Amino acid sequence: MRGRIHDSLDNSYNPIAELTVVYTSTPTYSGAAETDFIYQQGPTGRANVIGITWCNDNVDSAVYRCDQTYMRFVKDATYERRGLVCHETGHAVGLLHGANSWPTTSNTSSKLGCMRTPFDPSVYVLGPNNVTQIKDTY
Repeated sequence: MRGRIHDSLDNSYNPIAELTVVYTSTPTYSGAAETDFIYQQGPTGRANVIGITWCNDNVDSAVYRCDQTYMRFVKDATYERRGLVCHETGHAVGLLHGANSWPTTSNTSSKLGCMRTPFDPSVYVLGPNNVTQIKDTY
């Protein structure tokens, strides 16, 4: 799974100048220097859900900022994991599904890239709409 995470981040998030992608072999789970994103394999706790993202350490619940975010993927699923990593990391940086975003768009719009829903395993990079939103936010 580590290779899929690196591939997805390197191809979708690292090229965005406003973000910095760094890999650590020894994540920090608490304190002032905790690791921002933690990726895990295991059950999501929800039936028919193959990936889930949640905030472990809210900074300010009024604006939905998170100091540490966890992403968990079903370990034995037979899907294209790069797309799932791209999708769940999108949620971690604040991206929403099309119908929940502003401006709203179709959940299946090609502008959403890997953030399409329902999840499209053949798409494993961000769409132009996603990149613009990240640049405007960060």
